[in-house]
Amino acid sequence: MGLVPLLTSLLLIACGDDNGITSFEGESTVTLSVAGLEPLGGGLNYQAWLVVGTPSDFWGYPLVLFNIGEGGEMVDPVSDTVLGGPYPASVDATGVFGVGVSLEIAEELLDYSSYTFILGGEVVQGAASLTTDHWIAIDAELPSASGGFALFTPTDDDPENELSGLWFVDPTTTPTEAGLAIPEAPTGWAYESWVEVGEQTFSLGKFVNPSQPDSSEAFSGDEEAPPFPGEDFLVNAPGGAAFPLDLSGAVVFVTLEPQGTLDVAPEVPFFLRVLEGSVPLEPAPLTLYDLAPPLSPPPSGTFTIQGG
Repeated sequence: MGLVPLLTSLLLIACGDDNGITSFEGESTVTLSVAGLEPLGGGLNYQAWLVVGTPSDFWGYPLVLFNIGEGGEMVDPVSDTVLGGPYPASVDATGVFGVGVSLEIAEELLDYSSYTFILGGEVVQGAASLTTDHWIAIDAELPSASGGFALFTPTDDDPENELSGLWFVDPTTTPTEAGLAIPEAPTGWAYESWVEVGEQTFSLGKFVNPSQPDSSEAFSGDEEAPPFPGEDFLVNAPGGAAFPLDLSGAVVFVTLEPQGTLDVAPEVPFFLRVLEGSVPLEPAPLTLYDLAPPLSPPPSGTFTIQGG
């Protein structure tokens, strides 16, 4: 279960003039560290929240807004100075049972979250390990994702173009089945598939459900496409590309992308890769080629709270 259904009426808000939770007394001290997050641009930053209260009545306390420096350290998004902590929090430490890190377009702490959470964790005895698969965050085990794709061009009737289309389907099944074994994208996120051919990167479109079509048919022909994510690279070639595009040797990957206004650079893949692979140098049409999770681990973090 994702964060939004649990916080529909609570909205991760903080009360009081000092951004504290007015029903709590006492001061607490928090430490926070993250790994695997990458620098964000376009006004997008990260914000950490304390989830406080009880499981049936809880709020989010805005803790710290930050970005990531070139060395992976947490930095102030305005001054670019390193944020070493610890951070004060006007909450009772015993009332904090969760931590979340969201994406926000802001240069100062917000009282309302975007609902696009990338890290989360449960606080046990004053400490938490933050992961992407916690219910506060993406709520999906990214390292266990799997999938595959096949090359063919269903949107035209030219049999000579079969290496110019890539579809996330299993062509060995009858009827054809989805090629991606991943859950529906969580609230605030969408999947997007990409291919790199030479020095150019092309988006195949965004999708939430891997068993339904994606958002784009920008390069496909006029014939009916399969009801799954994918693209034929036949028409409307962008500058520098020659269509039909031979996908032999192309790099293929699927990312999680922030939704809506949080996708501040839609032409550039977000760093959170779910699956990746490549097309063989001498591929065969209608052959299933595998995708696998990246070798590098997903983002993570650690958290402690004392006092209060």
